[in-house]
Amino acid sequence: MLDIWITNRLRLWLTAWSLILSAPVGLFGQQEFACFDLTDNWYTRALNPSVVPGERKFHLGLLSTGTDILGNAQVTAQDLSTYFGGGQTAESSQLFLDKLGSRPALAFDQRLDGLTFGFRLKGDFFFSAMHAIRLHGGVEVPRELPELILLGNDRITFWDKSVNLAPVVKGAAWQEVRLALSKKIGKLTFGAGVNCMFGISAVESDPTKASVSIYTDPGNLKLISENHYQFRSANLLETFSLYDLRPELTTVQFGSANPFSPGLFAGNGFALDAGFSWRVSKWLLLSGSVLDYGGRINWKKNTYTFSVDEEYEYDGGEIAAEALLEGAEGLELSDIAKAALNESFAFQRSEGAFSTTVPTRYYARMTLRLSGAVGVNLFYFRQDRTLLPQDAFAAGLRLRPAKWLSLGVLAVYRQEERPQLGANLALSPGPIQLFLASDNLLALKQPDLATRINFRAGLSLAFGRPPKEEKKEAFEKKESNQF
Repeated sequence: MLDIWITNRLRLWLTAWSLILSAPVGLFGQQEFACFDLTDNWYTRALNPSVVPGERKFHLGLLSTGTDILGNAQVTAQDLSTYFGGGQTAESSQLFLDKLGSRPALAFDQRLDGLTFGFRLKGDFFFSAMHAIRLHGGVEVPRELPELILLGNDRITFWDKSVNLAPVVKGAAWQEVRLALSKKIGKLTFGAGVNCMFGISAVESDPTKASVSIYTDPGNLKLISENHYQFRSANLLETFSLYDLRPELTTVQFGSANPFSPGLFAGNGFALDAGFSWRVSKWLLLSGSVLDYGGRINWKKNTYTFSVDEEYEYDGGEIAAEALLEGAEGLELSDIAKAALNESFAFQRSEGAFSTTVPTRYYARMTLRLSGAVGVNLFYFRQDRTLLPQDAFAAGLRLRPAKWLSLGVLAVYRQEERPQLGANLALSPGPIQLFLASDNLLALKQPDLATRINFRAGLSLAFGRPPKEEKKEAFEKKESNQF
């Protein structure tokens, strides 16, 4: 009976945070290595402000979408379906917990690029303006949370020990306008820009106040719960409450955070971008960039802090006799006990502005041209995250069998992950530029077996050829930078 009581309380947390994190559904995301490999693609300029694709004078981006979801556990969608499908033994549940690791976390970066444009200026300058809707966030939970749900608190592991069950949550959605200017000087091209951000909504827990702990006394069935938890919300949540032991009574009331509302500005901020491309020789090209440096969004609209500071002590003697005799599901608590329990989950709301940091991204790339149509690439990528800092390396082969066709394959390695196979494809017949890219082909072929989902695609147009006397020079430049 005590297991049912605890499991219901844990489901309240999972239900509430599932609702919150699913609120911005419909945004699309970003992809990293396989897109950064496409230096002849318009959307690569969003990853390196020094990239000027091809010799065309004017570029118009129509649409680009993608997603990047990753975790630090080796759990697949098939595992989730198997172990949460019901009727699993303690042994199979333990196998699932072993895959989760010590502190499982899930992070995501998503984006939707709308209309963008760029054009050449006199003096080898290039200007671009790129708009996107982005989503960044994730959730991290202590191992004890899924452990209690799957195994129950009757395991000796949880007796006579205080267990913290508090999740760490961070999520933000915003629109951005990225303005960049690049300049070519000899064999070196510099690019720099500013990212103007307009907040849509945000939610994040306070790391200094994130404790929801339980203690089970082995001498009797007494259980002590201490709730000291706080999180902030901007233009997303109006109310947040947990009560009555039943997940269906979890109350989460959302505000109107519509990313396509033209008058929506829940906050603002900015970040800086910088990048370079250096053609060291005919056969060697180096490039790199730093994006969203110093990025921060200051939230001003519908900003609330939800906090709870309560303790609750449950005595096993409060279980009604008929509940044991008749096998009723749940606990028959007295009115006083139920009121005390509900009070321990009563979140208090207060107003107050806050700010959210935007993670900085770092890219580096070295290309060795083996011939006019074959190149070998080495990559490095890092993204600062609150939940899952990411360092990754990749090596790839890039082919250009025709002027209008290029493709590449990459071997990608990230911390605590198995090596993965990525690929990209770019088609440029006439003024049309279309690309597809993924860092993990397995996720596209068998998504139920993947621990990471990563994909991006985009469509753009390029117009305006250089004057005849410049065509040869421009073509040679494109050939030298195509990898």
